[in-house]
Amino acid sequence: MYWFYKAVLIFAIVIPSVLALFSWHRRRAPAAIPFTVLMLALAGWSLGYVLELGSPLLASKLFWAKTQYLFIVLVPAMWLALTLEFAGLASWLKPRFIFLLAIEPLAVAFMAWSNDLHGLIWRSSTIVFNPGFATLDYSYGPAFWVHVAYSYLLLLTGTFLMVQVFARSPNLFRGQSIALLAGAFSPWLGNLIYVTGLFPHPGIDLTPFLFALSSPILAWGLFRMHLLDIMPVAFETAAQSMDDGLIVLDAGNRIVDMNPAAERITGLVASSAAGQVAGPGLFKVQGLSDGFLEPGKAGQEICLSSPEGAQWYDLQVSDLRDRAGLSSGRSVVFRNVTQHKRAQEALRRRAEELAAMHATLVDIANPYDLPELLGTIVERAARLLNAEGGSLFITEPDKRQVRCVVNIYKRLDISGQVLAYGQGAAGRVAESGEPLIINDYPEWPGRVTYPGEESSPAALISAPMVWRGSVIGVLNVIRAEAGRGFTPEDLELLCLFANQIAIAVESARLVQSERDQRVQAETLREVAGGLNMILDRKQVLELILEQLARVVDYDSASLMLISGDTLEIVVDRGFDHDIRRDVVLKLGDLEHICQVIEQRGPLIIADTSTDPRWRSLQQSDHIRNWLGAPLIFKNHVMGVLNLDKEQPGYYQTRDAELAMAFASHAAVAIENARLFETERSRADLIGMLQKITEAIGTTLDSHQALEMIVQTAQRAITADRVILFLWDDREKAFHAALPHPEDMAGSGLTLEQAESLAAMRIKPGQAPLMDLIQKSYEPVFIADAASSPLIPQKLVRFF
Repeated sequence: MYWFYKAVLIFAIVIPSVLALFSWHRRRAPAAIPFTVLMLALAGWSLGYVLELGSPLLASKLFWAKTQYLFIVLVPAMWLALTLEFAGLASWLKPRFIFLLAIEPLAVAFMAWSNDLHGLIWRSSTIVFNPGFATLDYSYGPAFWVHVAYSYLLLLTGTFLMVQVFARSPNLFRGQSIALLAGAFSPWLGNLIYVTGLFPHPGIDLTPFLFALSSPILAWGLFRMHLLDIMPVAFETAAQSMDDGLIVLDAGNRIVDMNPAAERITGLVASSAAGQVAGPGLFKVQGLSDGFLEPGKAGQEICLSSPEGAQWYDLQVSDLRDRAGLSSGRSVVFRNVTQHKRAQEALRRRAEELAAMHATLVDIANPYDLPELLGTIVERAARLLNAEGGSLFITEPDKRQVRCVVNIYKRLDISGQVLAYGQGAAGRVAESGEPLIINDYPEWPGRVTYPGEESSPAALISAPMVWRGSVIGVLNVIRAEAGRGFTPEDLELLCLFANQIAIAVESARLVQSERDQRVQAETLREVAGGLNMILDRKQVLELILEQLARVVDYDSASLMLISGDTLEIVVDRGFDHDIRRDVVLKLGDLEHICQVIEQRGPLIIADTSTDPRWRSLQQSDHIRNWLGAPLIFKNHVMGVLNLDKEQPGYYQTRDAELAMAFASHAAVAIENARLFETERSRADLIGMLQKITEAIGTTLDSHQALEMIVQTAQRAITADRVILFLWDDREKAFHAALPHPEDMAGSGLTLEQAESLAAMRIKPGQAPLMDLIQKSYEPVFIADAASSPLIPQKLVRFF
């Protein structure tokens, strides 16, 4: 018979081992861990018993009997843990409960291995020979019977839990309950027969053998009934954990029970409210009508305040009927519809915002001047987000800065403010291209400080205006009241609005630019025509600065003409006092002027206080922004046109282009005036020479003829003094030809100087100037007579 028992026991080892392996792979499922340990304990118990039966000696049989106790003590505890999780009472399996549950198994296992010292588990053991094999027969000690009582207590507790689950579970879960109860019943029945000695063959423990019978049942429950895949959840657990409030009433509308959510909603405590008649006066809820308990009542909403904000509930009342279909009570459900209400409110607000944004976009699609359009955009953005103000910055990428072009925040005027990229909210958004929410602006580290903290915004939201991948502007919306911050939904709406208006802004800017260019071109044509109509040099110079103001705005302006390596300021406008014309300006001392001349193009100095190229001149302390344009005629730079502003960063590339175009027309007008003046002077000189010739031909008085020559030369050359030297062939020397003493007043000479010159004879070699003229027959120009070696010292005092 031993081979039969051995085969049955091996079957009892293999099946639990396979079940343990399968459940271990699903160890994340509820009850999988205790089920795995239970199956391993059953397999270990059976394996130990096989080895005990196969051992011939008493000592080896006792060793395997003690080894079995390592697994035997686990079975009751794992059964209880399994049934607790299966019944939905896993919350009991806390560390403290597990520690208490492990005390008895550990103590029994220790006493089994130390039984030789105290005999508490078994007092004696003998070998009993049965047909085909030998078994052990024990005389049990007191600890053994305590362990048996403890094990059966755990078994009965777990069985009671499973019976409860069976009674209240649907058919699917009842199959699972049957599988567990049947799998546990047969081994424990065999163990009871063995312990009480009712089996006719002493020493044979039926428990491991019956494991082989229960294993297929457990396998059926695991694979067919999805034992670890679908677990029954007790109604109490579901009701206790649900967010909706649940109150159960009897037929007289008396409270039977309520879950924690209902306690929180109604302000009642279930233990004290039980038995009280339900009604609006009992519940501490505002808004309940007298007939709220009528069956089928639904749609009544109540709102309660909570730390998480307002909470909305929908009231639903249903009849509870027994098996005969008679009403046995009512269930009152307070269904939490807060998320639904909030979603509805968000959708309503979103619809209103989108409608307002659509109306705004339709409105700004109409033709607008750019400044008017930008102002409308900021006003609509502030209105869209229910804010007190806003501003709009336009980017200047070449300077890596943004400029405020519109501001409707009344507490603080930032119109015209310039921020570098990364500075303040607008500069940071322009640099990163990412929107920004600042709900505590006074505490924000990157804020721009303003005079008077009370004028600073409380909250600010900033969105980039993107056109073809580039940020063309930044739209700010401001709230002044503390505590009224912006939400991510506000930011999303503003970003959508900013992206849409970027198209309108860019279109308006293109239209405005084309219109401005057309006006500027017409203005340049008018200016050029006006300049070319005037040939008087002084009038032309004055008119240049007057007409320049029509093309490019300036606070002050001046015009410099080049003479060698020096500059002469020939006309100025907008200065407090007239600029001194006698001050000699060296080109080498004015780096910004030299750069304009060398590059033959316009130059902008955005801020003269920080640019090292700037060289301050007289009365130029007010200049913070400077624009210079060269005056070029026939590829020759004749001078520089200077435009000044007190505001840093005012002039832009377009201003430089206009100034350069104007300077081209101005250069032509100046050159025309110079040519006209030269021709007029030449004509005057020819006329005077013709008169002199006619006068000389009609008189025989040499003194009168000489006087006419001197006077005519003085008028023609615009000289202070004219002295005529004649060559005397007899004396071989030059002598001064002077008028009569009574006519000396117009010669510029005193009587003493005239007498000295009359007596003077200048022979060849004494005056290099006269020798040079006599030999070359060419005129000679001397800038400084006092230092020239061509003029002898005796003649210097006459020049």
